[in-house]
Amino acid sequence: MDIPSYVTELMDVLEENGYECFIVGGALRSALLSLPVKDYDLTTNALPEEIKHCFTDYKTIDTGIQHGTVTVLSHHHPIEITTYRVDAPYEDHRHPSGVIFTRALKEDCARRDFTINAVCADRNGRIMDFFGGREDMKNRKIRAIGYPEKRFDEDALRILRALRFASVLTFTIETETDLALRRKKDTLAYVSAERISAELKGLLEGRNRAAVLVSYREVFEVFLPQLKDVDEVHMEKMISALSLAPQDASVNMALFLSESGMSDPEQILKDLKYSNADIRMIMNLIELRDMPCKTKIDMRRLRNRLQCPFDMYLAYRCACHSNTDKEKVSSLYEETANDCTSLKDLAIRGNDVTALGIKGPQIGQCLEAALDAVMEDRVINEHDALLAWLKDQSIF
Repeated sequence: MDIPSYVTELMDVLEENGYECFIVGGALRSALLSLPVKDYDLTTNALPEEIKHCFTDYKTIDTGIQHGTVTVLSHHHPIEITTYRVDAPYEDHRHPSGVIFTRALKEDCARRDFTINAVCADRNGRIMDFFGGREDMKNRKIRAIGYPEKRFDEDALRILRALRFASVLTFTIETETDLALRRKKDTLAYVSAERISAELKGLLEGRNRAAVLVSYREVFEVFLPQLKDVDEVHMEKMISALSLAPQDASVNMALFLSESGMSDPEQILKDLKYSNADIRMIMNLIELRDMPCKTKIDMRRLRNRLQCPFDMYLAYRCACHSNTDKEKVSSLYEETANDCTSLKDLAIRGNDVTALGIKGPQIGQCLEAALDAVMEDRVINEHDALLAWLKDQSIF
């Protein structure tokens, strides 16, 4: 394992002060699976105040110090360092009532959710694996540590984490773990919509998303009751579309909603606490699903209504309509790059229309009519030509 120097530097500091320190969690899992590594998390037997004492020469942030986590900035990289701990009893199917610090690495690993997330490595790459996580990685299995039903009962979010890992890593869920998460699915009612949507976004970016959504439909129905009304025809459409789409959470959410035919997709997104920006983008994709794209006029009209990156729309459209001529649509988009497709591109403004004696709401109507005429090649986008065209329109 090639550990960056900005990480080993912190590990060295802790060890020089007489403490243990290991890389744990997603970074190590990704490294062992030959996947890109993002953030490094460290775990240590040093208590929070001892961690801070070790790093007096570094910028530290009390990220979650009550839970044992201190963030240390190493060459501008934020690294979370957490004290070994065990969780106090859980009270709400989501959060432990407190944490108890321990000096034993195995006890810390035992509190984690799945075996693949409980593998540790020291600064020399020596692996500590108390629960068979490496073997489960080799067999591409997701297995809960200890008693699966207890793990999910403690924290219901682990149910969706298991499904996200199954989608992203293309792993299968071990039988007892699978049965337990199905039995405990109703505890997802204790999980906030924000946390559900975060896991769902990650799941939708995974290559195995369609299979997971279908295989665990009963689980998703807990927080998406609209799924109960989706027939097999629409499920097949959704599976087909998702199999053609890229690993993009917004595109795949749009496909999930539109191709399954679930009612009121905008309300679903609101219930899941998606941001207003995400809702606008996803709904824009759905609304433009069947927009004509065969001529320059079609493309200008599409450009006029498009509120998301064109590449995103094209990926969504190709997944919805497998017969889409991707090259032709892309070519039309390029050919219309400098065309007038919005009011800001129009060669006249509101004051020009007012000078014709037009007032009130009709000013906006005139500008919209002029834009339509330009996009449809009925008049050229020049100041005098547009004013002459407007004078000829009897409707005004």
